Amino acid sequence: MKIGRDKLRRSKAAITTNEDLRLENLIPAVAAKAYGYNLFNIWDLTLYQFYDQFSRINSNFSLDIASTRWAIWGEDAYDCDPWYTDVHKQ
Repeated sequence: MKIGRDKLRRSKAAITTNEDLRLENLIPAVAAKAYGYNLFNIWDLTLYQFYDQFSRINSNFSLDIASTRWAIWGEDAYDCDPWYTDVHKQ
């Protein structure tokens, strides 16, 4: 049992957490950026729905930056695939 506990302790110590992805930090970020959610109705979402919204908002943010850069300096054909790519496969 001691070997198993030591192994578990080492694996927990190896995991790094991103403090920016804490729920209390993401709720206001999603409420500020989402079109239909605010600080009052965001609590009606399940955790899965909330993180899905966050993931999609984050993807759209990155896509907006990429499309703006392409519109200004783009020489190659624009890739529209990221807009409808399944975010759950990432």
